[in-house]
Amino acid sequence: MKKKPVTDLYKKATTELKEKKLQKCGKNYEEVIRQHPYSNYAMQAHIMAAYAHYRAMAYEDAVASVDAFIQLYPNNKHVPYAYYLKALCYYNQISSVERDQRITESAEYALRELVRRFPYSLYAKDARL
Repeated sequence: MKKKPVTDLYKKATTELKEKKLQKCGKNYEEVIRQHPYSNYAMQAHIMAAYAHYRAMAYEDAVASVDAFIQLYPNNKHVPYAYYLKALCYYNQISSVERDQRITESAEYALRELVRRFPYSLYAKDARL
């Protein structure tokens, strides 16, 4: 497959996000990362792919994107948001108190980790609630 310009790939993914073509959008942000892993766009594409997957309710893909983002860019200003998004992915999968509570525990852990690591972030207040 021929490598496409990073700006074209990123612009296409962003357009798809605006048009709510969320699955295509997430895949195209991932394509930015795959084809241009060392570009400035790749860093933003990680978090945008996570958001697109979250909006598409593809929570496992969203968590994977978040984890990759946090691992690759641990000091990025968007890391608190990444933890928050991860917690929301788990939280939205909680279905019943009678079922297995691993998802609930994962959501709680992600929220606590956000508050512990970034107590003054915009997302910490919501995470505490």
